Amino acid sequence: GSRYQIAVAGPARSAYVLYVSPALRAAPLLRPPSGYLLLDDPVQLLGLGRLDERGEATFTVKVPAGTRPGTLVFLQARVSSPSRGVATYTNYVELALR
Repeated sequence: GSRYQIAVAGPARSAYVLYVSPALRAAPLLRPPSGYLLLDDPVQLLGLGRLDERGEATFTVKVPAGTRPGTLVFLQARVSSPSRGVATYTNYVELALR
C-alpha cells in the first residue's frame, strides 16, 4: 500500500487526536464544547500525539494493501489547547488514496 505524510497544526504543545472516515455526515453533529464532528460512521482513530513548539506534527500513515486506487477518505482532528483547556474540532480534509 501507499504511504502518506499527514500533518496536523494548532496551538503549540497541544494534544491532538486524528480521525478518519469513509464519508461525511449529511448534517454536522454538534459535540459541545468541541464543536462539530463532520465525519460519518464508522469513524476510526488514525493517530494521536502532541504538537511541537511550532504547533505542528507530521506522521506517516500506510494504506492497507488491497485498497482500491481512488478510494476517498475524510480526515478531521480534535485539538486540545493547553491555554484554553478545551478541545476543538478542525475542518475536514478529503484524501483520494493511490
